[in-house]
Amino acid sequence: MWGADLVTGDPVKYFVRRDPDGTVSHLVRVREVPDTGLLGEFFRDGRWHESAAVMDYLLDPLLGDRVSEQEATAIAADLSRRATRTRDLGSGGVARD
Repeated sequence: MWGADLVTGDPVKYFVRRDPDGTVSHLVRVREVPDTGLLGEFFRDGRWHESAAVMDYLLDPLLGDRVSEQEATAIAADLSRRATRTRDLGSGGVARD
């Protein structure tokens, strides 16, 4: 089912897992890479990191909710802003919005 969906024009799937309070705890994606197969990645520290464990999101709907590329882009931007603000506060700086 998922493989067919990837082949029919959806080469990247994004998933988000949220804590009970609604805070995003994980943003992941699974990409179809030509001549290679599927590549799983998670978002942290402003960039995507490879992880085979992300593939579980394709099989287990309880791990997270599927989101659009636009939603994932907005979530990634928010996570990056929060990480920058946290780093700034941790080093004695002033939080930026």
